[in-house]
Order: sequence, then structure tokens, then C-alpha cells
Amino acid sequence: MPLTESHPKALLRVSAAARAFVSAPEFCELSEHIRDAALAAYAAHAFETQATGWHDLLLNERSPFFPGGTEVAYWFPKQ
Repeated sequence: MPLTESHPKALLRVSAAARAFVSAPEFCELSEHIRDAALAAYAAHAFETQATGWHDLLLNERSPFFPGGTEVAYWFPKQ
């Protein structure tokens, strides 16, 4: 199973589309933790579909370390 890292609060800072996603009425009454979980799923969907305008930040790392032994991605919107 492919794995990707996510940072929901960073995603909110850089992505108008992510902010619009969590501005939907169904998110208005939910906790910050649930909102962040939804944003993690949003990023995972972008990774799985190889969404246009997103890229793998891990490719910029010289010597990435994977403590779990499994390589992961860090799919994030391009700036």
C-alpha cells in the first residue's frame, strides 16, 4: 500500500483548494482533529490520483531516512 505524509495545517496555509474543501458546511461543526484527518485524506487522494499541481517533496531530499523501513511520499501542492 502506498504511503504519503501529510501536514494539514501547512496544507491549509498554501492551498486555496484545501481551504475550500474544509469550508464545506459538513466541516463547520467538527473538531480541528476531524478537519485535519479530512485534510490528510484529501492529500492522500491527491497522491493516489497523482493530482495535477501536486508533487512529491521527498524527491528533494538527499538522504531520506525511513525509520519504519518502508519508503513513503510527501505529496504536497506545488508553490
